[in-house]
Amino acid sequence: MRHRVEISSSSRETPWIFSSSGAFEPFVSVTMKTKKDKCRDMKFVTNIHRLVLAPIGLWPDVENIKKDKVLKFKIISSILLVLVFVYLPQTILLVTRIDDFDLVIQILATGEIVCSCALIKIIILYFNRQALGKLLKYMEEDWMNSVNANEETKGILLKKGKFVRRFCISNILFSYLTFLLRVLVKIQFHITKTSECETHRGLEFFFPSYFPKYMLKSPNFELIFIGQIVATVIVINIYIGCDNFLVLLIMHVSARSTILRALLRDLPLKVHPKDSIKFMKELGIIVRRHEHLNRFASMIDDNFNIILLAQMTLLAALLCFLCFQLIMKVQVQNAEVSTMEIVFLIFFILATLIPLYIYCYFGEILQHENEKIRNAAYECLWYIREPIDARSVILIMDRTVRPMKLTAGKFRSFTMSTFTDVFQNDQSSIAETVFLICAIFVAFAGLYGYCYVSELLCSENEAIGDTVYDSCWYNLSPKDARCLLFIISGSRKQLFVTAANFCYYSHSLFAAVRNFPTIQKSICYAETFVLL
Repeated sequence: MRHRVEISSSSRETPWIFSSSGAFEPFVSVTMKTKKDKCRDMKFVTNIHRLVLAPIGLWPDVENIKKDKVLKFKIISSILLVLVFVYLPQTILLVTRIDDFDLVIQILATGEIVCSCALIKIIILYFNRQALGKLLKYMEEDWMNSVNANEETKGILLKKGKFVRRFCISNILFSYLTFLLRVLVKIQFHITKTSECETHRGLEFFFPSYFPKYMLKSPNFELIFIGQIVATVIVINIYIGCDNFLVLLIMHVSARSTILRALLRDLPLKVHPKDSIKFMKELGIIVRRHEHLNRFASMIDDNFNIILLAQMTLLAALLCFLCFQLIMKVQVQNAEVSTMEIVFLIFFILATLIPLYIYCYFGEILQHENEKIRNAAYECLWYIREPIDARSVILIMDRTVRPMKLTAGKFRSFTMSTFTDVFQNDQSSIAETVFLICAIFVAFAGLYGYCYVSELLCSENEAIGDTVYDSCWYNLSPKDARCLLFIISGSRKQLFVTAANFCYYSHSLFAAVRNFPTIQKSICYAETFVLL
């Protein structure tokens, strides 16, 4: 039986062929041990994500994806638990008690909207599992390649990984603290109001729900209550697992970008000023890594933008209902509200805002990475090189003009300004908001269709520029490589669908619509279109 031994690039460059067998074996064992250590470092960073996502079948490991039957069983079981114990019973109660305004608000503010968002997440993540598995594989390859890197490179990866781990643990603890407060609220509810709710026993469940009368007696009641708690844990894991995995991917891009900037700054000093061939070879390595980084960031956005759009739209509505419920409980004098319930609502509102802050904060980090690479290219000692070499750096600076983005539906980037916009919009009545949203929804859908098609047309020219940048131009002579700048400049001419040559249809036009006074007054308060 033949045994394959994977050897790092440094070991292949070593003249082991002239060594004795005994001299080679320790070297191989040291190399394999180092790779094992790197595997251990990556597992240390990702095991918290695996712990959250694996039980519900969402961990996109290549080995798990191959076990398709087990994965489908976990996914279907998770969806059925959420549907049977929370979503469908709440929907039935919502329809049967639609005339009870307070109960409708309570249902929408507790489980209905949250479960809708969780179901959307789990379905999209399942269908994107192959692409997410590739991202995870790329991460693993980067960690394995760091075996031969210097201590600075290893330190950057480990530092970013530890930050992600601490952040994810904090997010998990806060989410489950909010869940614990909900449990305490229900315990207090059962202690104080058991005798008053015999006619509406469905309100005694963990979530207000409708079940047939024969299921409201012991032990069916207790089993349903436990089932709702299990479904809640699944929903929490879907939420925090998706958000934490997104943070993991973005911070990996940030780590690789930091390493790339260090290589770019050191490049002019690393190569002899007269050795143009070696300079272009080293520059080609940086270009390939940079383009790989751009594709990695693009894959992140492709797999998460629909999830983020759905979540922000639904959570904006949830935030309105939660704030309304909190105001009513605090201001209405006759309301019998416990301190524990007020504390839970405050924590729930914070838990609703935290995902938006996460997307905006880490979206801001992602958006600035290309700008930092451009600054690194400018700050490197290009002026000590021959002019013919120095001008080659312009191609890298030109590519970094277009930033990496984390978007909602491809039309609004997540930045810190997006987060602050939520709190800077004028207030209006809920009734006016709902009426105007319904009135202009069809018009917005049509406008978005035109803008989306126009953006697709524009992206074709950008793709030509990207292809030129990724065409191994560094293998050409600097004189020939500069000729490609004409093609890149030509690809900057944007192709759009126009309205009688008066304005271009684009996502920025769609975003500008919300600045109209009437639309801004209603829609911005509801925050439904805060991302438009």
